[in-house]
Amino acid sequence: MESKEIPIRFVQITNFAKQDGVEPDEYVKRIFQQAVRNGNPFINPDFKFVVLGIDGFSGGIFPSGYFDTEDEAFSYVVKKKSEEIMYSEGDEISTTFHIFTMEGTHVPNSHKTPPPKF
Repeated sequence: MESKEIPIRFVQITNFAKQDGVEPDEYVKRIFQQAVRNGNPFINPDFKFVVLGIDGFSGGIFPSGYFDTEDEAFSYVVKKKSEEIMYSEGDEISTTFHIFTMEGTHVPNSHKTPPPKF
């Protein structure tokens, strides 16, 4: 199920970006900037990587954590994925987590097929 689910979530980012008239990486950067302005504790502009959660039910996109290394971010994504299964029904995971650089570039997991390019 997950292999079908992840591209759908990235299409959601692309669609939101198109609605705002910007490229997807700019849209992701705006999410980061707004989170910093709002004092969101799950994002810090001094770090290199941010994990975004994409809710499969509401369509919400939210910062979930910030990290200095890609390995730290990846470990966090693995942890969140295992926790999310407890809150999801059936095989469908309600929230997926993805790593981005602070510049808004998606960092694909090298152990999986990367999502489609924007």
